Amino acid sequence: MQWYETTQGQQRLLWENNFLQEDFPQIEVEQCEDGYIRASGVLGPSNLSPRTMFVVGEFPSNYPSTHPRVFAPHEQFPSGTPHIYPCTECELCLDHGDFTPDDTMATVFGWAIQWIAVYDSFRNTGQRW
Repeated sequence: MQWYETTQGQQRLLWENNFLQEDFPQIEVEQCEDGYIRASGVLGPSNLSPRTMFVVGEFPSNYPSTHPRVFAPHEQFPSGTPHIYPCTECELCLDHGDFTPDDTMATVFGWAIQWIAVYDSFRNTGQRW
């Protein structure tokens, strides 16, 4: 059983959709054939960075006990890009143990916007964060 198939999970998914639509109306949430819920769309530009990036947030099967994963599947990150999981080459390392069950996918996409800003700085200066 997926997390969103319980009454509490269905309420949580409605809550998640509400926050995403408030903060990121360009993000679409869908249930995929593999049973995962994914939220995807373009983030940016923002007051932190002029860059835009298509991202996909994946709610894990034991959400919200575990943080969502965020991918930038259309990006070609240069070798040595910090805070990318090397096993996927497009998964952004955002959490650092900060995610709690009270956080939402909107929180995580906010972290992704910050990631994009520091990535932009890295691309311009070569300075790692």
